[in-house]
Amino acid sequence: MLNRRKQLLLAGLALLVVFAFVYATRERDPVYKDRRLSEYLGEVHGIGLGWGSMNQIDPGIVLDYTRPGKTEASDAVLSVGTNALPMLVRLLGIRESRTKLWLRRLAEKHPVFKRLAPSGPDTVFQRNMSALLAFYRLGPQAADAIPRIIPMLEEPDSAAVATVALMYIQPQRKGDILSLTNVFRVRKPDRSGASPERLHCMAILALSTFGTNASGAIPLLMQSLGSTNGEVAAASAVALARIGGPPDRVVPIILENLPKSNASPRTAMSSSSAQFQRLMNDRNIIKNVFALGEYGRHASHALPRLLALESYPDAHIRQAAREAAAKINGNTNSVQR
Repeated sequence: MLNRRKQLLLAGLALLVVFAFVYATRERDPVYKDRRLSEYLGEVHGIGLGWGSMNQIDPGIVLDYTRPGKTEASDAVLSVGTNALPMLVRLLGIRESRTKLWLRRLAEKHPVFKRLAPSGPDTVFQRNMSALLAFYRLGPQAADAIPRIIPMLEEPDSAAVATVALMYIQPQRKGDILSLTNVFRVRKPDRSGASPERLHCMAILALSTFGTNASGAIPLLMQSLGSTNGEVAAASAVALARIGGPPDRVVPIILENLPKSNASPRTAMSSSSAQFQRLMNDRNIIKNVFALGEYGRHASHALPRLLALESYPDAHIRQAAREAAAKINGNTNSVQR
């Protein structure tokens, strides 16, 4: 009987220890105006976030960019501050299972399988975007989350959102800034099918927002400037111009990457894939032209090429060429060299 009581006592103590551990390590869900933060974040729809956030730093995207507006969710995030970080990191790292993603793709290609696909909105995307909204609002206040975000940069399925999160937080330590180069370790597509090169471009453009504080990435960016992937090379040109890459080495390579002659006008007869490729090529040209303009007088020998591009079929390229030439002729540049 005594042994039985001891066993029950030990079992009870073990349960108390487990309960205390679970309680102590539970995720906090702070309250703002009588509602939990998770409720506010559940109402975020992700407009203007995620890949769209690249619009403000990617000169190759010609669509208008609208910063996320002030909402109750953003007010709640600012009110609870760093108490929200554990929840935000978890939301940022949520991924959809491969089975659900496969069913969604199957339903898109073959409507007969539509009933098998998960119904309702993409809750994984919504949760990722709610975390990004929060990091956008908190900015440097969310610096304590950086050590938990950095490992996500090497994972294909989390590299994109982790990159945007760090761009929003704007780390001050150079080591944290250069952690964005970890995305280059991603060598396979993510679950949505996005190529590693697309993720590399995001990381490169995010690095460019740190200006000279990201100068430690210049050797890597010089390598990627010579990439056979046009998107990676063009993004690297933009980053090097903003960070302060050596113009005597960068400008000649940019000129090599520009078209030697004007393309023929677009036609409606082109296939959708051909039109998409043309669009991407045009974006790359705009990036390269933008980078030349950022170098100011250091790119003066690029003026003849820019003059030729002022008669290019695409209006956005013509405008970019005129603006770049004006910067060069005005002897201006964005980065001190």
